[in-house]
Formats: sequence, structure tokens, C-alpha cells
Amino acid sequence: MKLLTSGLSLACLASALFVVSASWECRQLAGRLMQAELRAQDLQTRWGQLLLEEAALGALPRIEQLAAEQYLMRTPGAANLVVVDR
Repeated sequence: MKLLTSGLSLACLASALFVVSASWECRQLAGRLMQAELRAQDLQTRWGQLLLEEAALGALPRIEQLAAEQYLMRTPGAANLVVVDR
């Protein structure tokens, strides 16, 4: 009978240790998940900012301004236009 009681006590202690270990690991994983979600949210915000910046840099007035300033390009006059028809 003493052997059975000792065995059951040891099994109960081992079970309690496994529960504590599983709880600790669950808390660790929950913390890592929270960090990953925050990082994903930050990346999503940055992606939105980059899309807005891309749209601003690719806007037609900006391209026309850069072409005129950096490459001295201008809109051709009517006399310089050639229409190609098939």
C-alpha cells in the first residue's frame, strides 16, 4: 500500500511539473506572438507610407517638373508633332 501511495504521489508531482512547464511555455509563446503581431502592424503601416510616397513620386506633374529641370525637356509645339497612322 505504501508503494502505491508513493507511486501515486510521484505521478502527481510529475504531472504538476509538466503543467507548470506547459504554462510557462504557453506564456512565452503568447509573448512572442504579441511581438510578431506588433511587428506585422508596424510593417503594414510602413507599407502604406511607401505606397503613398510612390504615388507622390510618380505623379505626372512631378515627372514633368523633373524632366523640365534636369533634362531640359519641354512639351513640343504643334509644328514639331508627327502623327503616325497605320
